[in-house]
Amino acid sequence: MVDGHGNEILVSAQEKQRILELSEAELSLEQLRRSDYPGKVSRLSCLWLADANEEGAKHIKSMLGDHIYMVSVKISNQLALSKVNTHWFDEFIRTGDMDCAHRYWAGDAAPHGSRWEYLLDGEIVISDPEQLEYIRSYGSKLP
Repeated sequence: MVDGHGNEILVSAQEKQRILELSEAELSLEQLRRSDYPGKVSRLSCLWLADANEEGAKHIKSMLGDHIYMVSVKISNQLALSKVNTHWFDEFIRTGDMDCAHRYWAGDAAPHGSRWEYLLDGEIVISDPEQLEYIRSYGSKLP
């Protein structure tokens, strides 16, 4: 496999299979969005945002791990914003059940707690100058 810059990425056969299955699921979600939810922001070309609180930070860490440096942002230009529940995304990935995909795009709450993400078609700015300097110096990974 190669990354977006053409650099080879070494992954196990099992990890490669997981990535391919996830990409197929993403394409299915995009097809459903285009046909049934055209007003929702595409996952393929958005900025993903979370609530600026402990719950939002926990949500990001559950997806990306504890090694991610998170910053506070403000939306500087919003063309569109979709609030969706990753519980339904995870269930769709796990089961392939299209009802879960519909519930994801509909922004339905989950029966046992919701994990909200915001899909932004627009621009953001980092609101804390110290956080911006950290990103400029070290990127998004914690030391």
